[in-house]
Amino acid sequence: MGTGTQRLYESAPYLKQFNASVLSCQADGAGRFAAVLDRTAFYPEGGGQPGDTGLLGGVRVLDTREKDGEIRHLLAAPLEKGAWVTGVLDWRRRFSNMQRHTAEHILSGLAHRLYGAENVGFHMGREATTMDFSVPLSAEETARLELLANRAAARNLPVEILYPAREELAGFAYRSKKEIAGQVRLVRIGEVDLCACCGVHAARTGEVGLIKIVSAQRYKGGVRIGMLCGEQALDDYRRKQEENANIRNGLNFARKVLTTDGCDILILDEVLGLVDKGIITLEELLARQVVAAQARKMSTLIAQLLTLARTDSGRQSLHMETLNLSELAEIICEEQADAAAARNIALHAEIAPNVLLRADETMMM
Repeated sequence: MGTGTQRLYESAPYLKQFNASVLSCQADGAGRFAAVLDRTAFYPEGGGQPGDTGLLGGVRVLDTREKDGEIRHLLAAPLEKGAWVTGVLDWRRRFSNMQRHTAEHILSGLAHRLYGAENVGFHMGREATTMDFSVPLSAEETARLELLANRAAARNLPVEILYPAREELAGFAYRSKKEIAGQVRLVRIGEVDLCACCGVHAARTGEVGLIKIVSAQRYKGGVRIGMLCGEQALDDYRRKQEENANIRNGLNFARKVLTTDGCDILILDEVLGLVDKGIITLEELLARQVVAAQARKMSTLIAQLLTLARTDSGRQSLHMETLNLSELAEIICEEQADAAAARNIALHAEIAPNVLLRADETMMM
């Protein structure tokens, strides 16, 4: 089992700083240095949970891994063998991982109890935490799962760590993805979950905060759920609020500008609907208001354009489904009107020409 590094994180998951002796430190062939300590509070990657980062003897810990029972701290620079060093965890990241892992237990335990779903995959990504369940869940079932998970968090249930003797295990109906040799470590969250797990968790469910399911998609006959919790969920909610506010403000501004420039409301709603559907971005729409501004300043030329459009050739164009100002500007040129003005209109008419023409035509009739 390697060097037998004492795993401080198992008994003291809230330990943020510790001292240890460097047992060995060797280059890993990837530009990093793998240090092994006599004890550590750094959690090594495993069970879907990322390895801890932070500082060790003032040197950056880029990751923590376990291989052949040996916990290796992957460093940006080497440490001297036998040195007495201080380890400092990136606590914000570590606590977030504890929240996310605890939220995963709540959701997985409830999904198992409610729908008979087995958790067959778990990964803490940079963005969301994903869980793969063995059975599909409807939108209603997913919503209920989220609601009950948040109620469990609000109850502030204790998260207990148990080490039952082998002969006692038969009395525990616990979840486990595989058979475990040796001592089994169980995580119990009230009646919500009982699962074999070696990770680090919050002490109580209240520390998890908000639990929000942000995605659900069919996956290998079951469903893959994406989840955010704690500050990560709060940050996501705040960002989406800001985005929605910006869209609302931008659409209101676009509506005001376009209405001021003579667009009838039906045409305006049609154009703004393209923004809602993602066919055009708000930035592109607002950039196109140059046309409306130009048209207002050149109202006399627009009137001339519409008058000429009522000629035989103009009426023919008016019945075309692809009517645009560029085409009518060419008519002006052909009939030897103000060619410079026509080219100016044509230059700016590439952006939402139908809206401008149809609106001004309505005003002129």
